[in-house]
Amino acid sequence: MTGYKVFQKSVATGWKADKKSFWITIVNTIVVSSWSFITVASFAQIINIVADSAKTGVLDTHKIAWTIVFIIFANFVPNITDYYDQYIGDKLFRNISLYITKKWINKISSLDLGTVEGKNFQDLNQKVNDRGVDSIISLNGWFFKNLSDLMRLLAAALIFLAFDYRLAVLAILSVLPSYFVEKNAAKNIFYLWNKELEKKKQKRHKLSHFLEPLKLTELKLIGKTFFYSRKLIDLQRDFDTENNKINFRTYKHKLYGECFYIFCFVLSILLIVKLAISGELAVGTMLFVYSSFQTFLYSSANIFRSLGKVREHINFAQEYFSLLALEPIFSENEGAEFKNKNSIEIVFENVKFKYPGTDKIVLNNINITIKSNERVAIVGENGASKTTFIKLLSKMYLPTEGKILANNTDLQGIKATDWQKNISFMTQDFSTYADSIRDQIAYGSNKNPDQVSLLQIEESAKKAHAYEFIDKLPKKFDHVLGRQFKDGVELSKGQKQKIALARFLLRDSKVLILDEPTSAIDALAESRIFNQLFEEERDRTIIIISHRFNTVKRADKIIVFDQGKIIESGTHEELVNKKGKYAEMYNAQAKEYQE
Repeated sequence: MTGYKVFQKSVATGWKADKKSFWITIVNTIVVSSWSFITVASFAQIINIVADSAKTGVLDTHKIAWTIVFIIFANFVPNITDYYDQYIGDKLFRNISLYITKKWINKISSLDLGTVEGKNFQDLNQKVNDRGVDSIISLNGWFFKNLSDLMRLLAAALIFLAFDYRLAVLAILSVLPSYFVEKNAAKNIFYLWNKELEKKKQKRHKLSHFLEPLKLTELKLIGKTFFYSRKLIDLQRDFDTENNKINFRTYKHKLYGECFYIFCFVLSILLIVKLAISGELAVGTMLFVYSSFQTFLYSSANIFRSLGKVREHINFAQEYFSLLALEPIFSENEGAEFKNKNSIEIVFENVKFKYPGTDKIVLNNINITIKSNERVAIVGENGASKTTFIKLLSKMYLPTEGKILANNTDLQGIKATDWQKNISFMTQDFSTYADSIRDQIAYGSNKNPDQVSLLQIEESAKKAHAYEFIDKLPKKFDHVLGRQFKDGVELSKGQKQKIALARFLLRDSKVLILDEPTSAIDALAESRIFNQLFEEERDRTIIIISHRFNTVKRADKIIVFDQGKIIESGTHEELVNKKGKYAEMYNAQAKEYQE
């Protein structure tokens, strides 16, 4: 996409955000920028009248009086329009910010997980977050600012054509060096941001350890706050060092351009004086031409100097539009609706999988059947691709080879959003939100959270063994999580995990998938939770990933993963008697408890 096309799309985005305010701002900009010439021309007229009266001895007081009245009026008009312009401008740019942020967030929401987890998206999203959104706002601001300068420049150019075109030539030549300097600087800055992107991501991650209470607490407990802060500062210093080099080179080149600017300016003054001495310009007209020349210089300098800077904004705005143009690996809203939802049997047939953009097979020749309402446990060492298996089952990704069937229907032909309504998926890396506990749990529902009753939320909290501690809080379910918020409350990680579990259980789905759902919960509470789950959720399929074998052994079927393959499956007794990988892991954990 060319720079002009990016600029055009950016301004079009501003227009779409608030069409009425956009057009009002354009009209107001044109009126205000042209009005200054009328004021100066009127004052020049008074000087010419006075100068003529010195020659003729006759002073036209009537004409002077009306000109002064007009000047007074002309000086008030820009003030009035400027106040209105500020109001409309603030409204317009707030709406632009809201519009482009909404488009950005909606695009992210529309992409499948495979695209979102890819490096290309992550890099683009980082750039958009850093500068992309602000750059589009800046380009719209640049458009209006330079529209004003362009109108002044055109008005001044017409004045020069009426007297001497050489003034316009000198004015343009004087600011050309600044344009090329700024353009080159913008190119170098964008190159630096791309080059240092990894360091910026590291910096953002390291900074989070000083902003998030849990991370900061751990840093202080291990006594590494100053050590970690030095690593953070070093990353910033490296970036600043490179940035300063670019700025210093730009500064030197600007000095050379300024020398040329002064040279052209001196020639222009000499030309104006020459025209006045020769009688081609009256005294007042000479001042008017000089003022117009100054305006031309100022406006053209603004335009040409900012053209280089605008290139920088265009580069980052292009990343925003590149992100909006991303296509998902597969559309989550395409396909047939999933039927026969009361009973779901899931079958993996010769499934292989590798992540998009990689060559490594992470799941190989997976063949397994999960019957309706079956309790299934998945075990294996870290990195055995257990979670990847679940992601395919949830249709977050499509198999590279093979099929995944739901009630004999290939998942590839089923609408992902429809299929995922039948699944509750909770991971150990659960999220908390800047909302009340009530809302935190209600988000799990297939319905609009506002339509979930307090009774339903309380029942779900009881199943997750979260109701007891929530009920003791002063505001109960109306508390916001996090002390940084007004009336916020800080809970333990185990308590937060129980709230996340309540959110997960509220979802009206036939398949429950729990990936280390009780990693922060004590063993006794975990035992109670799973006893209740296995007993009360008889009409749901439950799939758990866990390293705690006291939970795993209760499953109807245990699937053992190793290096992306299923190496064993069966009941607890069958696998222990088989004396394979499962028996080895189970006996090792049992021995630890005995000791």
